[in-house]
Amino acid sequence: MTPNEYQDQIIEISKHYPIFGTDKGLPTYSSGLAEEVGEVMGIVKRHFRGDAKAENFKENLTKELGDVSAYLVLLAKEFDIDFEDILTMNIEKLQNIKMALYWVVVAIC
Repeated sequence: MTPNEYQDQIIEISKHYPIFGTDKGLPTYSSGLAEEVGEVMGIVKRHFRGDAKAENFKENLTKELGDVSAYLVLLAKEFDIDFEDILTMNIEKLQNIKMALYWVVVAIC
């Protein structure tokens, strides 16, 4: 599945919710994103603390990361930002940071 296909499917599914396309979307998607990131952190915490079943860790984490990405798509849609553009720009930013760090190391050495 491509990022754009994912985005299209998330939007299509979300159209069935009453807040979709209303002024309640942005605060709901923003708080939903924060909540889902908190759930991801809870899963990671319990895993490293040792009180989570190891066989469920990856599945639970995968599901919650999916929820995070769904809220990212909906939040981006509120600002007319294409999900694939987010991914592309992030890679470009990280590559630029990598190059900048390379030149710092070269300058120091």
